[in-house]
Amino acid sequence: MTATAEAVPGSFGEEGADGLWRDRPSARDVLDAIDEGYNYDNNDNDNNDNDEDDGNNNNVILHAILEAGDTSAGGGLDALPFFDSILIDRVSSLGIEPIVFPNEVTGIVSHEDTIGVSSLIRRVESSLLSSSSCKTKQHDEKKLLIVSPDRPCYDALSSHGDYSTWRNNTNSQTEFTVRDGANGSFVVTDHSTLDSSSSTTTTTTTATLLLPSATIRTPDGAPVNPTGAGNAYAGAYVACRASGSSAEEAAMLANAVGAVVCECENLPEWTWGVLERVAAAACEVRERSSAFRDYIR
Repeated sequence: MTATAEAVPGSFGEEGADGLWRDRPSARDVLDAIDEGYNYDNNDNDNNDNDEDDGNNNNVILHAILEAGDTSAGGGLDALPFFDSILIDRVSSLGIEPIVFPNEVTGIVSHEDTIGVSSLIRRVESSLLSSSSCKTKQHDEKKLLIVSPDRPCYDALSSHGDYSTWRNNTNSQTEFTVRDGANGSFVVTDHSTLDSSSSTTTTTTTATLLLPSATIRTPDGAPVNPTGAGNAYAGAYVACRASGSSAEEAAMLANAVGAVVCECENLPEWTWGVLERVAAAACEVRERSSAFRDYIR
């Protein structure tokens, strides 16, 4: 017996898959949402109609899953908000989760897709560095850019000489948080400091922080449905870091969130029971992390 699968009418085309990953929401849509949230907060907390939004009163985080390969769906239009100077001025932190697919046999991301990811990250970094407000007004610190690839994507980037050279020659302080499945995750940070003997030469120090995974609490210890776990990890990490958590704290919670998502048939509702399960998983990661605390410099 042979089963034949056919696409439901409308699965492709502008109203289907071909219409995904476009400029939706646009930068204007995001700005309108920021203004709406800001106005709601003002009306909710006080009756002062003279409050002005300087773009940094609220901790606004712009985070997105972006198709990043050589021939990515949507032609890269999903990344357009990250190149809108007005929007970048308004946010306090940025996060991108680049999506590429490794070869199913070798598990390696192609050279062409690696160039696509590298180009995307470089363009976002340049957009942030050229922003008229590349520092947060609250702490006069550089706005944080977090990239959250999976392990095959990060390995491909690490072996891409042009990208590594570019990072070393720019004042980039982009943070990578890398999902590594059952192995947990690791965070890679680059810190550029000005050499005391020169006013123009910088030294880049790289640190890698390893964090274990949380145990999946299912009858057989296997994921029920891992779909969305990586996305949940990335979103949780970016939100925690942008809210003031350390890289270690953020990774602990993000690993816990990813594990809990794997335990559910569908994305879980954020009930108190689920939140308590996330908290317990984060505590487990913290306890296990002592064996994983290995900073490589």
